[in-house]
Amino acid sequence: MHAKSRLGWNTNVKSYIARLANRALDIAYFPGCAWFTLPRRRGRVTCLLYHRVVTPNNDPYSFMTRGGVPAIDPDELASDLAYLKRNGARFLTFDDLRAGQFPSERECGIIVTFDDCFHDNYAQGIEVLSILGIKAVFFQTSGLVDGQELIWEHQLYWYTRNDKVAARFLCLANVVLASMRLAPIAHQDDVAQILREQIPFAVTSDILKKASTDGALTDSMPQLPGRLYPTAEQVRGARRAGHEIGCHGHLHFKRANIPIALFRSDLERSKAVLANILGEAPASYSFPFSNFRPGDAEICRMLFDVVATVERKRVIERPADRVLAPRFTWPGPARNGFRKRRWLLTGTI
Repeated sequence: MHAKSRLGWNTNVKSYIARLANRALDIAYFPGCAWFTLPRRRGRVTCLLYHRVVTPNNDPYSFMTRGGVPAIDPDELASDLAYLKRNGARFLTFDDLRAGQFPSERECGIIVTFDDCFHDNYAQGIEVLSILGIKAVFFQTSGLVDGQELIWEHQLYWYTRNDKVAARFLCLANVVLASMRLAPIAHQDDVAQILREQIPFAVTSDILKKASTDGALTDSMPQLPGRLYPTAEQVRGARRAGHEIGCHGHLHFKRANIPIALFRSDLERSKAVLANILGEAPASYSFPFSNFRPGDAEICRMLFDVVATVERKRVIERPADRVLAPRFTWPGPARNGFRKRRWLLTGTI
């Protein structure tokens, strides 16, 4: 066997063993395991992050899920939160932390958060929360509220809603990229992700402007406002019900793809829009895509009291620990109860 072949074989074996060992850890999360795991969370706060709340098989906007916006079934969300509630979790918001509330050494604190915040978050999501008596934090992308058209990111998802349309959009995108002497995108399955994650927003915006003149791409584009984006009254209603409304930017830009001036102006605009809707300025903010650069936290600190992200750190350990507050993201439907309990209790799978 050649040295290169042996190296590849050894790497594959090590990878397989590592995956097997990780999966073996699932067994530790049998029913009733919370008595062992939760004590390590006591006196601390864990933040859960969800996105859309909708039944996937009955979703008229399934192109959003195909594009990359996670959608949890309301029954599964209810199951997650009910499990934590049965095991004595104390549910809080960032407003509560700002007011001086924090779990005692005998309590496990949980903050439930939603990013982006669509119509279904305020319909199905709040219904679940209301039944369980839980208050949550809705990090609202303010450009969605009463929106009349899809924002740039959701246009990307619409233009890649099926293989045929995505192939046409890929061709258009590559023509624009070539005119700017940028590398082409190789496959239609990657076009939305690359334009969203890796290409400067100014370039992506130019591609979207050209796509908007192509009737084959824009045909049947959802007319808004509709049942995808929320109304201002839904946002106000959530606040009246005791939920916290935070800021998630105005147009959900990825920070790495925009200049600092646009980053700051987008935050200021979003804060002003939400203040106009609510009659009070939001005090918390979460980074879209959990993407930020050195120094961004200081800019956010001047505008908000709480800055949330998604980091490897799993808990808020003290009341003042609210800048770059860590959260962990719902990883999708659990394969089994072991995996689900593991995620809820540790944030890892």
